[in-house]
Amino acid sequence: MRINNYTALWTFLLLVLFSGWIYTQLVPDFSAFPKSGTAPLNVVFTDKSTGTIRSWYWSFPGGIPSSRDSQGPHTIMYNDTGSYNVSLTISDGTPVTEKKFDYITVYMPRDYGDAPDDEEHHYATLRANNGAYHNVSDSIYLGYAVDADADGSPGEEANGDDLRGNDDDGADIPTIVAGDTVDVIFTLFGDGYLNAWVDLNADGDWDDENEWQIVNAYKSSEVEKHYTYDTLGEIIGYTESMTNLSDSPDKPHQGTHINSYARIRFSEQMMTAYAGPGGKGEVEDYMIEIYIPDSDSEVKNELALKPVEFALRQNYPNPFNPETMIRFSLKNNVHTKIKLYNIFGEEVRTLIHDQPLAQGDHEIIFDGRSDSGYDLCSGVYICQLEADNFISRIKLLLVR
Repeated sequence: MRINNYTALWTFLLLVLFSGWIYTQLVPDFSAFPKSGTAPLNVVFTDKSTGTIRSWYWSFPGGIPSSRDSQGPHTIMYNDTGSYNVSLTISDGTPVTEKKFDYITVYMPRDYGDAPDDEEHHYATLRANNGAYHNVSDSIYLGYAVDADADGSPGEEANGDDLRGNDDDGADIPTIVAGDTVDVIFTLFGDGYLNAWVDLNADGDWDDENEWQIVNAYKSSEVEKHYTYDTLGEIIGYTESMTNLSDSPDKPHQGTHINSYARIRFSEQMMTAYAGPGGKGEVEDYMIEIYIPDSDSEVKNELALKPVEFALRQNYPNPFNPETMIRFSLKNNVHTKIKLYNIFGEEVRTLIHDQPLAQGDHEIIFDGRSDSGYDLCSGVYICQLEADNFISRIKLLLVR
């Protein structure tokens, strides 16, 4: 009888095992990647639950779609900024729910800088180093474009975040000569506060006295400005004088050219530092050239320094009537073309036609006329420079 009882018991246990009758406790759980980022944010949710599960129900408030009724994984899109809860209900006949509060965080697209950020340079570019950033907005920015970045893009030439060509289009900074002043032309879109830092002694930071060159200049009251309109909306351009150090005890020795860096921030709110958040706006970093002359008499000669790169600088004044000055730099002796086009891409004027020009800085006046000598009508025109393999364009606004 015992043998038969044991046989019956084992038979019963085997039937239970293979028929799935063994009960395991339901423990709902899930993971997500990524848990934070800029809008629009796609998040992949993966089920990590244990137990004998017969059904799944996901709830994603604020997500697209807002729910799912299968195990997944599921990809959910979040278009709006904020913090979002997520819940998962599993059931074997009796439902059990796991809810995670503020599990997903979506923030506005951000613009970071791209100045070097390493052991020798402390320009606060990377997020991990409290890098400067602004929330990208179509109502306030520098120049004509702003790109969103997931993080700072530090680099020697400070152009790592220029995803659409040259995003650093908000300031035209010529060579800085110690003991002199330099005019910097800014192009701003919207209303806000302008701040500028220049590492004048090239020691790898903007912490020294007088390196905060422009302090919370509100463009509507503290600066000379010009209002104009084109297809982008209101574009503001003005000139601000920056005085550089001439007697700093730790400046480089005389008679040298050095590369250094500048940071420009334009924001809806006042700034207190070159690092960290700054509200809606844009941050742009620039590699600049500084010259320390041997003597005061050398300053004038150095105003015509040979450039280190090709560049087409923003015309001034802009807007203009009847004429404006276009400045450009050539890295070497090269055949050069400068042409102007209307907004339909039609060529209206050739200022320089495949002409050999010497290395250096150049200026040319555009008088608002076509090649035929007729006055061009008011509107936006594109100026294009071609030199060697270098091509650059700027927008000009003629207002009659």
